[in-house]
Amino acid sequence: MNWHRGTIPEAISMAKATRSIFMVFVCGEDDQSEKMKETFEDAQVSRCLSQSCVSLKLDSKGEPAAQFSQIYPVVVIPSTYFIGLNGIPLEVIGGFVDAECILNKAKTVMELHEKQRSQASSLDGPSNLLASNSTVASSSSLLVDDSLKPNDEESKELTVEEKVARAKELAAMRRETKAREEEEDEKRREIERRQIAKDVQKQRSIQQEKEEIGRASCRERV
Repeated sequence: MNWHRGTIPEAISMAKATRSIFMVFVCGEDDQSEKMKETFEDAQVSRCLSQSCVSLKLDSKGEPAAQFSQIYPVVVIPSTYFIGLNGIPLEVIGGFVDAECILNKAKTVMELHEKQRSQASSLDGPSNLLASNSTVASSSSLLVDDSLKPNDEESKELTVEEKVARAKELAAMRRETKAREEEEDEKRREIERRQIAKDVQKQRSIQQEKEEIGRASCRERV
């Protein structure tokens, strides 16, 4: 499997530049993680994913995984995320699946991704992936609503399927929250731009008025 060896922001940049799927595999040292690693090393799986994804493997105990989980809640180990151009997961796989299963899921993901690429091509540019590189690069810059955090006690009582569904729901909610914040920021910036333009125009008018008064005074003296 061709795993990206750089940081999360670097992987995001590559996915954006190549308009590829961003795949993140969060694994531990448990049996299911080891089996899932073997699935990714399957020749057909490796070839398929390497052609369409920028793939990153994260240790569940590492800081990068913790940062990633701030945006995309990881509620089961191992977890595999296929993230589209707009930053929303196209598919989340919880636990171990065999090569045939992941190839089937990858086919569906690629079809969804191709639709996104076509839609992005009709606009000025592709959608922002993961909002921005800095979003995941620094967990200290994240303002995460406590109501969106997974509840450990609840998670223990859920099945793998329910955990995966919950992860997708949380990720979508956080993306929507981020989108609203960006929209409000853009409105605020637009208001500031308009105010600056008004102030500049006002200063120009005052300056022109002063110049006209000065010219009139000169003519009177002549």
